Amino acid sequence: SKSQKNIQLIRKLNSFFEDVPASTQVATDFQKVRLDRGMGYYSNALAWARIILNNESLIANKGDNNATSLLFPMEAVFEAYVAKHLAKQIRSGYTLKTQAKSQYLVQHEKDEWFQLKPDLLIQKDAANKVVLDTKWKLLDSKKANGTDKYNLSSSDFYQMLAYATNYLTTNSGCSGTIILIYPKTKTFDAPLPVFEFNNLEKIKLWVLPFCIAEENRLLLPQNVDFSECGLLNI
Repeated sequence: SKSQKNIQLIRKLNSFFEDVPASTQVATDFQKVRLDRGMGYYSNALAWARIILNNESLIANKGDNNATSLLFPMEAVFEAYVAKHLAKQIRSGYTLKTQAKSQYLVQHEKDEWFQLKPDLLIQKDAANKVVLDTKWKLLDSKKANGTDKYNLSSSDFYQMLAYATNYLTTNSGCSGTIILIYPKTKTFDAPLPVFEFNNLEKIKLWVLPFCIAEENRLLLPQNVDFSECGLLNI
């Protein structure tokens, strides 16, 4: 916990339980539990303890136990996970920046509207080299046709185009690499062929899998040199 209030409470509770031995017969100990009058506020804690100590899991079906569920925003969890491990694939001299928000899509009467916030930026000497965005979605490499489009979303491509034209524009025009990162699965275990934008020849868009089960790394195409992008194929 990062909350001082919670930390103080935890230390206080730890002192209360110092003399309580660890349970060696969990099932038997639970059978002895009686929630008498005035003890009902322990019900949620005991329900969680029963689930954890019995190595059970919560499902949305009928059962004997009820407990408060925890819902995680997996898109945010995936983004943070990728950022943590991708830092290990960055070449010396390059930096990985999270949650960039320096650019806007349009100007209107001297005001800037619609802030553009890519998940990740790779920079070198304060210059943007690569824009990366994570997507917690399932792709299918076998759906390589104009109808299914690997299960890709056109809105994600429009978003990346906006990032490219605002974060990768220099005096010599718009050039660089943009990368969409999806979780590696059985149906998406290798990089897709590169995507090219009409009228933007110097912008390349890659759709790459990130292995979150074993290797904890971004899988790069074997036949493409990403050294200028600041990425290592470890």
